[in-house]
Amino acid sequence: MKQSISWIIALSIVYAVRCQEQTIVDTSTQASCTETPIQNPSGENRWGQAGLDTNVDIYLKCGDIIAFKLEWFPVGSENWSDWFVVGVNDVDIKSDGPSLRLKRWWSYFTDHRHKYIICKQNNFKGCSC
Repeated sequence: MKQSISWIIALSIVYAVRCQEQTIVDTSTQASCTETPIQNPSGENRWGQAGLDTNVDIYLKCGDIIAFKLEWFPVGSENWSDWFVVGVNDVDIKSDGPSLRLKRWWSYFTDHRHKYIICKQNNFKGCSC
């Protein structure tokens, strides 16, 4: 009987220790990502003026755009690009005129319809959007 109680205590300790390793964690500070509906041209020139800077989305949209699509002209054609992934395949193949400055495809947000996947922080409110 004494040995059975010792085993029960030992198993209880192992179970308690093991359960502590499987603690439920708080993920409330993890960003929430959503795909936007189709956006009309923004008329916002800062997308192009930013060049290759990947932080303009934080400034203009208060979040990290991780991927986006552009609708090629004419507007309403439903002729969409493949997904551009920021920092992977999103550098425009054309330079910005005689300055030869490169820019990202999101510079076309100014005059093209577009949609994107954006991740926004749940707790950090460092933006005025």
